[in-house]
Amino acid sequence: MARQGKLVLPAPEDAVEFAAVIVEPPVRKGQTHFLYVSDLAHIDFTTPRHTQEVILQRSFMREITNDLEVPHVTHLGRSLYHMTDDPVLRRLALRIYPFFDAPETMDSLMADHYMWSLGIYLCTHYGDLAIRRPIVGGLCTWQVRLAKDVIETSLVGGIGLADLAQLCGLRTSQFAHGFKRSTGVAPYEWLQCRRIERAKECLLAGGSLFDVAALCGFADESHLIRMFRRRMGVSPGAWRRARGKGSSEETAAEAK
Repeated sequence: MARQGKLVLPAPEDAVEFAAVIVEPPVRKGQTHFLYVSDLAHIDFTTPRHTQEVILQRSFMREITNDLEVPHVTHLGRSLYHMTDDPVLRRLALRIYPFFDAPETMDSLMADHYMWSLGIYLCTHYGDLAIRRPIVGGLCTWQVRLAKDVIETSLVGGIGLADLAQLCGLRTSQFAHGFKRSTGVAPYEWLQCRRIERAKECLLAGGSLFDVAALCGFADESHLIRMFRRRMGVSPGAWRRARGKGSSEETAAEAK
C-alpha cells in the first residue's frame, strides 16, 4: 500500500517463535512490539487478538536518514523484543484502521505521509536518529502553485510524496513540512479536498455516482459517498437534491 515502507494488511500468517524461543509476554491492548524480521522465525500468539503489523524496511530507514542528511539508524527499540505503550504510535495505528476493510481507498499520498510520519517518529524516539537542524519555513510561491497543479492533475491515479518533492526541488521531509506550513494542510489532505470539490462540479453537471467516483479518483461509489458525507455532512445525492438536482431514488440508493 505504501511506496517506501510496507503496510501488511492483514498480518501474515507467520506466527511466534523468536530466536528459536517461544515468546509469551503479557500483552495489553494498544501496545507496540518491536521485532527484527531477520531474527524472527515466526510469531505465535496463544490467545485471540487483532494485530496491526507494519514492516519498516532498512532501505526505507536509510531513505529517511538520507533525506534528513543525518547518519543512518542502526537499531529500533531498547532490546531484541521491545514493548512500549506509546500514545503517539497508538494514534498513528488508529489513523489507518478504517482502511483495513478497504485498503484500495488509501491513495499514494496518504500512504506515503503515514509511513514518513511513522518512520521519522520511530527512528527519532526509538532509534539513534538525531535531526541536526529543524525543518523550518514554507514553500516558495511557485512551489505551492506547482504542487497544487500537479495534485490537481493527479486526482485520478494519484502521485507519491517523493515525486512532488522532487518536482519542487526539495527533500521529501522538507516538502511535506513546507506544504503544510504554506497551505495549512498536508498534501494528502489537499488532494482529498480537491477530489470533493471536483465531485461537486460533476454532481451538478448531472454525472452518475459511478461516473463521479471514477472521474474524481475515488475507489468506487461507496468510497465517494463515505468521503463526501465525512466532509460535507450529507450524502452526494442529498447535497445534489438540495440544489435542485438529482432524485429521491438516488438518495435511497446511497442509504443501502
